[in-house]
Amino acid sequence: MGTIRHCSRFQEWRANASLVGVLSLATSIWGCVSLHAEEAKQERANLEVQWAPLGDAIWHWDGNEVRTVSGGPDGMLATLESFANFRLRLEFNPDTQVNSGVFIRCQDRTDITPFTCYEINIWDRHPNQSFRTGAIVMRAYPPLAQVDTIGQWNRLEITARGSEISVLVNGVLTAELEDNAQASGFIALQREEGGEIGFRHISIESLADE
Repeated sequence: MGTIRHCSRFQEWRANASLVGVLSLATSIWGCVSLHAEEAKQERANLEVQWAPLGDAIWHWDGNEVRTVSGGPDGMLATLESFANFRLRLEFNPDTQVNSGVFIRCQDRTDITPFTCYEINIWDRHPNQSFRTGAIVMRAYPPLAQVDTIGQWNRLEITARGSEISVLVNGVLTAELEDNAQASGFIALQREEGGEIGFRHISIESLADE
C-alpha cells in the first residue's frame, strides 16, 4: 500500500507572485487532515502536500475545500512535489462556464498544456465534445462514457502507474491510456474561462513501481 497524502488547510494568497516568490512562500501553504478511520488502519503517516498558485487566479481555502472567484482571472494551483506512480482522488464542483481540469506529470511551470502534461478535462460544455469531462485531452478521447457534472460535487479518480493512466468520474471509467511520454511530474488544478470551480477532499496515494 502506498502513502496517502491529504491536502486541506492552506493560507489564501494571490497567484501573481513569481516562481521564486512562490517557492519562498511555500512553507506557509501547508496542511493535512486526519485520515478517515478505515484509511488510518492501513497508513501510518499522514504527510502534507504543498501547493502553489500559478497565474493570476485567486484561490479561497475553507477547510479541505478550495474554490476560485467567479469572474476573476485564470490560473493554476500546482503541487511543489513531482509524482510518478500515484492515485489521485478528489471531488470537484464546476459551474456552467468554467474550463477546468487536472494536469498530471507536468515538467515546466511556465508551459502547462495537454502536450506537455496529461490533461484530464473538466468541461461538460467543451466546444469539441470529444474533449469533454473525463477525456485525456489530445491523448484519450472521446470519453468512454458521458458523465454530467455541472453544479454538483463529483468524484474524480486518476491512476497513473508506469505507462498506464486511467480516469474514473463518479465511479465510471471515462479514459484509459498507455503512453510513456512523461514518466513523472507535478500536478496542477486548472481554472479558465472566467467561471468557478471548487475542489475538495484531495488525496494523493503513492503507488509502488511496476
